[in-house]
Amino acid sequence: MMTPTAWAVDLASTPGQKPAAARLRAGREPYDTAIAAYERIVAGGDADTDWDRAAPVFYGRWDERARVNHAAGGQQQNEKAALAFAGPGAFDPPATRQALRRLTAEVLVLAGELDGNPPPALAAQLAELFPRGAVDVQPGAAHFPFLDDPEWFAARIERFLSEGAWAPGRRADPAGRPRPGQGRRTPTGARPPVRRRTVEADAPREGRRRRCPSSTPRCRYA
Repeated sequence: MMTPTAWAVDLASTPGQKPAAARLRAGREPYDTAIAAYERIVAGGDADTDWDRAAPVFYGRWDERARVNHAAGGQQQNEKAALAFAGPGAFDPPATRQALRRLTAEVLVLAGELDGNPPPALAAQLAELFPRGAVDVQPGAAHFPFLDDPEWFAARIERFLSEGAWAPGRRADPAGRPRPGQGRRTPTGARPPVRRRTVEADAPREGRRRRCPSSTPRCRYA
């Protein structure tokens, strides 16, 4: 599961967690402008201009690859389907949690170190719902780890598919930074070695209209 939202199990980033992750890059552009726009969105705004200005916080690197992905986002979304997915009565968290506890397959939840939805701590809570779940945190990545560091991402997924969620790897250096191709692997029930914040259930309000018309993945990230 790559940077998944977890509304279906009554886990969601709080309004405080989302901008907190973005603020990790405060102090330089384009992030200061993006953070200000994202804070307005989290506070309830939904202007298309703010979604475009906030785009850099969704990526680990605001480079040409990220810009192309952002510009093409509107062609990759179905607004009608997105609204139906998160509409009233779409989720039954207790039933979904029970179903996940019966899953026997190994599950890897991959989070981005700089992602606010879900932040790594919340991704770890999601992994704990699976009997054989594990969480890994991609360094320097945000909501699109496959763009932020394709080589790291591909190596981690390949290792999971070939060896399972608990694939052995080289140990991290003394500072705790994973070596290339080696993420922060955390067993379920343990805290991920990342900045820790309080996690509270904050599922979308029933009946709230979730807009997805522009190039930013707002239905997944807002």
